[in-house]
Amino acid sequence: MTILTVAVVVLAVLVVADLAVTFAALRRLREYGEQLTTAQPASPPSALELLGRDLPEVDVTTLDGVELAAEQLRGRPWLIGFFSATCAPCRDAARGFADHDEPDRLAVVVTDHATQNERAELLELLTGTPHITVESGSDGLSTALMVRSFPTLVRTDEQGRVATAFDPPLPLEMQH
Repeated sequence: MTILTVAVVVLAVLVVADLAVTFAALRRLREYGEQLTTAQPASPPSALELLGRDLPEVDVTTLDGVELAAEQLRGRPWLIGFFSATCAPCRDAARGFADHDEPDRLAVVVTDHATQNERAELLELLTGTPHITVESGSDGLSTALMVRSFPTLVRTDEQGRVATAFDPPLPLEMQH
């Protein structure tokens, strides 16, 4: 009978300990739930964050082998489009960018995690763009300028500073 009494006491202690842990976990979950409901959602990065930034000291090589030195990008205004090969909205923006008639245009295609087909489709849509460069990894104009969302379009001034930045569709004054 003593063994049975000891077993019941041990079992009772384990049940009480389990209940204490369960109530502590529930209290903690309730606190986290309250924090989540009162927390402000993080806004997606905006192209406006790029305004006033200087173009970085990055030389660009286009698909047709043209070298665009950082000084060339600072010497005159440019329209630069940043597109991701895995981004569906980038396809629509790329069509408009390719059809734009401004001669100093540079399309920067980021191919991180893209398939060959996705890359080829986006490059096909950009046909007609005077300058196209492809980037992957952590080096390139998009990384140096800290572009965090795609598609993003920027217009630079003669000093190589971002004068306008926007997410497509193109504003009316930029369309044909």
